[in-house]
Amino acid sequence: MHPIKQELLKNGFGYSDQLQDEMLTNVSKSKKIASEYQLSGLIVGCIIDYWSIAENQKKLASTERELSAYKQIYKAVESNVSMGLYDKYNLYQFNALIAGSEAKLASFELRYNKSVRKMLRNLNMSDVSGNKLSWVGLDGAPHKYDKASLLKVALEKRADLAKVKIGLDSAQQQLLILTNQDPSQCSTSVASNRYGL
Repeated sequence: MHPIKQELLKNGFGYSDQLQDEMLTNVSKSKKIASEYQLSGLIVGCIIDYWSIAENQKKLASTERELSAYKQIYKAVESNVSMGLYDKYNLYQFNALIAGSEAKLASFELRYNKSVRKMLRNLNMSDVSGNKLSWVGLDGAPHKYDKASLLKVALEKRADLAKVKIGLDSAQQQLLILTNQDPSQCSTSVASNRYGL
């Protein structure tokens, strides 16, 4: 009797190679998702920056109108004080209001310029110093949306969860490759004698 033992070829037809190709595809998908996530973050940041610029521009224009109105009232009060119709107290009061309005105007100019510079920096654009940029005004707050449906869509499209799922898929494929390469699991043996099986 002559025993023959043969290890079976478990990687017949390139099964492990197919799994490795799928793992490489998963890596490229993961990189694409990461790039899309970074790009979407940049876009959302720009939208927020734009909204901030529009709001600061609105506040700046309002403060400029307030200062102009205080100055006009101050001139009227000043002429009334010179005629003796008002006390100097009223003049001092409007003087204080003008000083407060000028301080508020300087603060809003600083905020506006800072928000413009931030957006230009995020967009990698050169600074447009000295020129006041004109922005399309945004009226009111953003529209109301159904938070539950938007949250559901956001959770479905989360980049970190998608990357984790792809990583899990790749790990399972790697496990299949490693179990497929274990030669001790699959073998066959045949025994024959001189006269046949």
